[in-house]
Amino acid sequence: MHRWPCRPYPHSPGRQSGVTGQSANSPGRLGADSSAGASAQAEAWAKSPVSTWATESLNFTPDPKQAQILDSPAHRLILLCTRQFGKSTLAAIKALHFALTNPNTLTLLAAPVERRAAEWIRLIHSYLRLLNIQPKSDGIHPHSVALPNGSRIVGLPGVVDNNRGYPAHLLIFEEAAIVPEEMFEVLTGSLAATDGHLWLISSAGPQIGFFYDQWHNHELPWQRFKVTARDCRRISQEFLDHQQLLIGESAFRREFLCEFTASGHQIFTRELIDSISTDEHQPWNGGRPLWPQ
Repeated sequence: MHRWPCRPYPHSPGRQSGVTGQSANSPGRLGADSSAGASAQAEAWAKSPVSTWATESLNFTPDPKQAQILDSPAHRLILLCTRQFGKSTLAAIKALHFALTNPNTLTLLAAPVERRAAEWIRLIHSYLRLLNIQPKSDGIHPHSVALPNGSRIVGLPGVVDNNRGYPAHLLIFEEAAIVPEEMFEVLTGSLAATDGHLWLISSAGPQIGFFYDQWHNHELPWQRFKVTARDCRRISQEFLDHQQLLIGESAFRREFLCEFTASGHQIFTRELIDSISTDEHQPWNGGRPLWPQ
C-alpha cells in the first residue's frame, strides 16, 4: 500500500469579503521590488498560513472550513462540496500561493472544458493585479501564467492527447467528477519525478469515475473534506427549499448534499450492487469440481 504523508510545500517551513486590501507599496505586495526583496517577501508568505495570506494580500476572507482546506499541509487532498462553495477560488488561491513561494515549479489545473480552464486563469490574473504583478503568459499555453520567480501555472482542458510530458509539482483537478478518466490517468503520472501535491475538488457526480472511486478509496491516505449546502452559511435555506422543488430530489441531493447518484445510463445503483455482493459466497455444489478429474 502506498503512503502519502502530510507534508509542507517543498520550500516552505467563498466569497470576497469587504476587507480593505493593502496598497501596492505595502509589505504585502511584490510590485517592482528587487529580486532580493521579492525573495524575502516570498519567504514571509511561505511562513504564513495560506488563509492569512489570502486575507491580507488578496482581500479574501475565507470562512472557517475554507481556511481549514487552504491551510492543510496534506500531500493528497480531496474536497467534496456543494455548488457555490468557492471551489474555483480555493483552487486559484492554493495554486498562486504555491507558485509564489516555490520558485521554478509547475502547477497544473485540469478542468473538464477549456472555458473552465480560462476562467480559472482569469481569476489568478485578478489576484496578481492585487499583488502589483503584471500577469504574463508562458508563451506556450493559451491559459497560463508565468511568474517572476520562474514558476508557471497552466490550465489544461479535458483533452487527453495534449496533456502528456509535464513534470508537475502541484496538480489540481477542478470539477473532478466530470473530468475524463483518461485525463486523470495521464496527468497523475506528471507527479512521478517531483513527488508533487495532488488535489481533487468537485461537487458530487455519478457513481462512476475516478472522483467517485477515490472518495470511497480508504486504502490511500487522502485528507477528505465534505461540505454540504447546509454547512455553507452563504446559501440560504429558502434557496435550498426552492431549488429542491425546481430540479428534483435526485439532482438536489447530488448538487447540494454531496450525494453521488446513479447516472441515466445506470440500470442498477452502486448501493444495490453492493448490497447483494458478499465475500462469504458458498459454492452451490460445495466447491466440488464440476468435471471429473
